[in-house]
Amino acid sequence: MAKQSWFFYNRLYFSDAFYNKQLFESQAIDEWDIRPDDIVVVTYPKSGTYWMLKAVSSLKTDLNLILPQTERSVRIDMLYEDDTHLSGSYAERVKAVKKFFHEMPSPRLLYFHLPPQFLPRKWIEGEKKCKVICVSRNPKDVCVSEYLFQKTLGEHGMDFTWDEWVIAFMEGKVRFGSWLENVVGWNRYGLKDNVLHVRFEDMKKDLRSVLATVADFLDCPKTKEELDNVTERCTFTSMRKGQEFYQKYSPFGDGNSSCSEKRHLRKGQVGDWKNHFTVAQNELFDAEITQRAEQHGLKFVYDTSNE
Repeated sequence: MAKQSWFFYNRLYFSDAFYNKQLFESQAIDEWDIRPDDIVVVTYPKSGTYWMLKAVSSLKTDLNLILPQTERSVRIDMLYEDDTHLSGSYAERVKAVKKFFHEMPSPRLLYFHLPPQFLPRKWIEGEKKCKVICVSRNPKDVCVSEYLFQKTLGEHGMDFTWDEWVIAFMEGKVRFGSWLENVVGWNRYGLKDNVLHVRFEDMKKDLRSVLATVADFLDCPKTKEELDNVTERCTFTSMRKGQEFYQKYSPFGDGNSSCSEKRHLRKGQVGDWKNHFTVAQNELFDAEITQRAEQHGLKFVYDTSNE
């Protein structure tokens, strides 16, 4: 894909290769008929999206994860995407979400990659609520993982060298906008808003405890044996074997996709960024992202080697 051109809207840059500014201006996402039994997994990409979707669907087995017309999961912010610029099966799925989303049976399990200001006005104003699980991950590992993922997407990916990507990520000129704007925005919401915060690094450290917290949040407490079974099915190692869950439910996960044979659940490590960042890049990243995140009270685990 050629280099992107960008427009700025509501504190974020967006690529016009993917998004339509008019859809933002018309608040197209208001088409989402928020239901009280909807469950939404919110992440910045490569922060554990499918890991949490797998966990939630394993804890609460009555959830509808797929849109029947696409047989894929639904990312709500597709309602902002410009299907006239997209191609292949992915474009068809974006069109199907826009046309059939309201027909998806309840209770629904959905996901979302943008900051909260891009949700429907009824949610922002507190008129309509649903349960939201917000998963965050340290930005250095996110930066690396998303860059390597983009390289698998062929025509659907973004064309950057690693050096270009680090700068673009810090500037927020990547497909889903600014990581910092995303996590700072979501950090303003908590349990009083029906929003549960989970860290990717905590899932790596003690998945069982995180799953117990999620189960309580979803009002579906588990016995010790049930929780042990779900934990075993949802370890990153189990998820990565064959990656059936991703390939079954991802917008890119079928045989027609240029990335269908690639590894999407790559390493899941904490601290892999050290294998990619130069000293200069790390220092600049700390100044532009890490320190600013800490000023907003956000703390992340960047290395577990000393634990």
